[in-house]
Amino acid sequence: LHDSKWQSQAILSNTDSLDIKYLGFKSHHTTEDAGSYTATITYLQESILHVTRCHAPNNIKLQVYNMQIAPKLLYTAAKAAWDVKTYRQLDRYVANLLKLIGGHMPTSANQTMFFQQDACGSGILPPSDLAQLRKWSELHSVLHSNGESQLAAAGLLERAIRQSSQNAIASQDRRINSTNSQYLKGYAASLIQWGSEAGY
Repeated sequence: LHDSKWQSQAILSNTDSLDIKYLGFKSHHTTEDAGSYTATITYLQESILHVTRCHAPNNIKLQVYNMQIAPKLLYTAAKAAWDVKTYRQLDRYVANLLKLIGGHMPTSANQTMFFQQDACGSGILPPSDLAQLRKWSELHSVLHSNGESQLAAAGLLERAIRQSSQNAIASQDRRINSTNSQYLKGYAASLIQWGSEAGY
């Protein structure tokens, strides 16, 4: 870790496990996001399988998803550097659970499970959108803070601008070119791709 003066502080681990408990959540951390994604999908599959097999009313199963599964899922997903396509894979698993809870046919379209309740959906946002909302909220709050955190967040966006832009003249407005978002790597990539899907 680095402190506010950017002096490195070594924190030794007592275990060689890739799972670290932080703020009450056990989260899988590796140097590559592929391992994190695999651990997240495995957790999601096991959790949903357990919820579907338990003998509880459907409204309780929905509450278990909202209060137990979704927060842990979003804790890892909001900090990952996956692209939007990878995030959208999470929606499939949750949609299957919502089909079971809502009594829908297995062949029902996954996206309809995330409609509002008056349109026969669950009223729950897809986890891919929730992760992007949380990412944007965290980034936005840091950008409006003071100190090194603000500089780091601005650097994150600066890197995204450089990765997505082609050789622009100096007088041209500096902004993220969403048409080149497939080349983006890093934390901000999914935010830019998500905004591009929404037309921004």
